[in-house]
Amino acid sequence: MPATKSVIRLLLVLSLAIGLASAVQAGVTPSPSATPTVTPVTGPTGTPTATPTASPTTGPTGTPTVTPTASPTATPTGTPTVTPTAGPTGTPTATPTVTPTAGPTGTPTATPTVSPTATPTGTPTVTPTAGPTGTPTATPTATPTPPPSDTLDSFLCYKVKKAKGEKRFAKEGVSLDDHGQFQARTVDLSKIEQFCDPVEVWQLIDNDVVVFPVTNPNARLTCYRVKKPVSKIKPEVISTDQFGEQQLSVKRRRTQLCVPSDEIVQPTPTPIGSPSPTATPTATPTGSPMPIDHFELYRAKTTWGTPKFQKQEVGLVDHFISELVKLTKPVQLGVPTDKNEEGLYNSLTHMTCYGVRAPRFKRRDVEVENQFSEEGDTFRLTLKRPYRLCVPSFKQLISQ
Repeated sequence: MPATKSVIRLLLVLSLAIGLASAVQAGVTPSPSATPTVTPVTGPTGTPTATPTASPTTGPTGTPTVTPTASPTATPTGTPTVTPTAGPTGTPTATPTVTPTAGPTGTPTATPTVSPTATPTGTPTVTPTAGPTGTPTATPTATPTPPPSDTLDSFLCYKVKKAKGEKRFAKEGVSLDDHGQFQARTVDLSKIEQFCDPVEVWQLIDNDVVVFPVTNPNARLTCYRVKKPVSKIKPEVISTDQFGEQQLSVKRRRTQLCVPSDEIVQPTPTPIGSPSPTATPTATPTGSPMPIDHFELYRAKTTWGTPKFQKQEVGLVDHFISELVKLTKPVQLGVPTDKNEEGLYNSLTHMTCYGVRAPRFKRRDVEVENQFSEEGDTFRLTLKRPYRLCVPSFKQLISQ
């Protein structure tokens, strides 16, 4: 009996302490009515059995499972809002086995422990996985493949000479203006140096063959030497095309003016080593060409100290050949130019021209007509060999 009385007395003292703690925490004055709430637990065996069954969350983290479900807004304020949600009646029975500091509701200990664990575990798992997986996959596939312009094709330029019986060409007082890119001046033109035919390019990119087709098959270029005055500029540019990005130094030497032209006689090509079966070489294009700009071709080379162009093989298919050729290095930069104030169609799309090493080429004549032809007349050229591959590119000026 004395032991039973001691237990009862200890329980009464503990219940009074718990009631005082909850009253102070809730901001109210304790009253004698707080004592009767503990009476159902009295008895010698009430305490051990009530402890394990009353609260499944006993231990150092008293109520971690209850607090997160209450509301995330309870974390900053801590005291007033979490108390009613934790369970007002179940806490007095869970407390005797823990220390009195656990409190009737478990609020003081639960609030600090749950708020740091709930916040960091939810946020880091979502944020890092969503970012890296979406961004890298979209970036690499877009850049190298599309050409900069829908109407400007790649051109295979042939070194030419005037055919037998043709007169020498000379034209004076031609106004050239690239609209603030490099220079504006009036020049004299002399002989024809290149004839450029639209070409289909087969390129190996990431172990896949990518085909850059011809979209404007009747648009060709005839390139004339600019006799005088000699260009005096030497800018540095960054050129970006389907082969990548490279820094070029533009030379001061003579330039060429490429004029849009029509080829009157369509020869039948003789495929020697087609990169893949295709019907393009034997097709004869029909219809009027879509308009393209004039281009002034400046001599250029890779800037000293910058990465060099890696030689590579590409497949070329035009009206004359179907061959695998080797590209050596960038040799010319084509700038869209307004001739005689005729205007520009696209001042952004440039051309970067690469040296070409091709198999033996059988010379042939072509009949050409352009703005410099006499009215109703044409002129004949002899194609000597493939000379340059000019591809659409974008240019960024570094220094003038």
